[in-house]
Amino acid sequence: MTSHPLLYAIVFAVCFSTNALAQPGNRGSGGLKPLETDQGSLLIDGVYVETPYSIDVSADERSIVINGVSYGADYFDLSQLAQQRGREERGRGMGRGPGGGRRGGGGPRGWDDGFETQNERFRGGPRVNGNVTESDPLEKDALAVRRLLQSLQMLDWGAIHVLDQGQPPWQLWHDQSGHELLEALIAKSKGEAYSTDVPKQAASSGYDERWASTIVNFEPSPSFRDRAEQAVALVNEAEAQNASVQAANLLIARLNYPMTMLALVLVVFAVGHLMAEASQIFSSTEEPTDTPNVRKKLVISLVIIGLMSGIDLAWTLIAHQSGTMRELNPVGSRLIENPYTLAVFKILITSMSLALLFYLRQKPLARKATWWCCLVLTLLTARWLTFQSLFA
Repeated sequence: MTSHPLLYAIVFAVCFSTNALAQPGNRGSGGLKPLETDQGSLLIDGVYVETPYSIDVSADERSIVINGVSYGADYFDLSQLAQQRGREERGRGMGRGPGGGRRGGGGPRGWDDGFETQNERFRGGPRVNGNVTESDPLEKDALAVRRLLQSLQMLDWGAIHVLDQGQPPWQLWHDQSGHELLEALIAKSKGEAYSTDVPKQAASSGYDERWASTIVNFEPSPSFRDRAEQAVALVNEAEAQNASVQAANLLIARLNYPMTMLALVLVVFAVGHLMAEASQIFSSTEEPTDTPNVRKKLVISLVIIGLMSGIDLAWTLIAHQSGTMRELNPVGSRLIENPYTLAVFKILITSMSLALLFYLRQKPLARKATWWCCLVLTLLTARWLTFQSLFA
């Protein structure tokens, strides 16, 4: 009988914890939280807002507070936000996420979770399909303010938000005209010539006039230029890297077949040449080392080394530019970022080595070193053939 109180206690604890978790205000990550971030860019009435951003709704949920400044629900045009449907009507997981397209803006999974907050669920008022009707204007304003905070959460993922009095909120991503907007604003802050031409994506969204007025009326803050230039530089670097990868892939597509055939022929020829030379070079009997036949075979070995070194250089540069290979050579890894420097270095070192081996051709040790170099380059070229066949 002593087990009954323990059983009752367990049942009571489970029921109490279930009730507590079900109460409003205990929804965990599903509810909206104040935003604290130093990412993204926010412009209000043509003025760049300094980071870090601290954004929350007021206690009565009738205004949004941005870095200590309160903006009422009627300061911006939030009618579109108030009319948006909640997540239940759209379906979970069906949205494309920030950026409004397949490319997206890097937003978190479930970015629209929490669209219907606790006040939307637990407050009374006439609703149609989960939306607040016109007969409840106060609730409609609170809903719009909460959804504005939901939209501003994307600042933490690098979004650009433009808020103007009497205008609807405007969210841009760097891959969707945001990059061009920052470049124009940077040019104006420097006093340089800038263009107000509207990109196609902004024009297709109906922001023609908004685009020009945002640039013309912009007032930069002291730290705007540094942060904006840093963001633009990162995007430019990523675009340049992508362009380099695409160019390298196109080059691989054009050169892959002829280089593969050349390398294959060289490997077959080099294997036969090395097998024929091995018996003479490693023979214990002494033979003349400067006869025309010996010089001819030595020159053939040096030519094979030179051609295979050129193939290795070309494939190394192309593979690095396309992102399919990482250079492990400690010397080459420092030079590979500059293809011209690496090419000059490799050609210079290879030429000096071939000249030295030819100059010392009369010495048996030089002939053996040439044979071993030719063998190593043959194996390396065979490895390149295997590597290229995997990515062809």
